[in-house]
Amino acid sequence: MTASCCSVSDGFVVIVGLFTNVSSGVKDVFYEPIYGVVHGTTDLPAGLAKGAASFVKKTVFGLSDTVTKVTGSIGKGMRYCPYLSPVLTNLQVFPLQHSTRTSKSRGG
Repeated sequence: MTASCCSVSDGFVVIVGLFTNVSSGVKDVFYEPIYGVVHGTTDLPAGLAKGAASFVKKTVFGLSDTVTKVTGSIGKGMRYCPYLSPVLTNLQVFPLQHSTRTSKSRGG
């Protein structure tokens, strides 16, 4: 139950983070050229370059951050898989061996 709650909240955080980063980059694509035009027509190419660079930078960061968070969530979920952990396997086998010893000692 805890693992499913963590993954749902992690999924929500991932989606919000991706949307925030990409939308900020899209805003910069439009805002920087307009800012360049307002300050003078010679600043338009610099504004276009700055906006495009900001868009690429924020989009790449948003995507890589999303991939990092998704793989982290998968790793958290894998911790709860009992067949991947030899410690949990040993803990599950031990009570069965312990119960057979007590039944043999009582019956014999």
